[in-house]
Amino acid sequence: MSGQENKDSFLRVSIFFNKILSKEFNELFTSGKIEVLFRKEILREISRVFEYPKIKGILERAEVSSREVIEEITRISRVQ
Repeated sequence: MSGQENKDSFLRVSIFFNKILSKEFNELFTSGKIEVLFRKEILREISRVFEYPKIKGILERAEVSSREVIEEITRISRVQ
């Protein structure tokens, strides 16, 4: 995976962890004002990032599973 793809993955993960930004983006996604495209490789990288101990701890404290986040990503975006 290239450096740019790693930065893209980090940005996407950051957006989903930022509750305010996530809410605003979700409204844009669900209204159809913007469309998000993910390559399968990026989605796999995001899944891998969720296994990092620090990220896993954040998800556990938020009582959210990595599977739920991935399902939400795929619900509001188009995977290519």
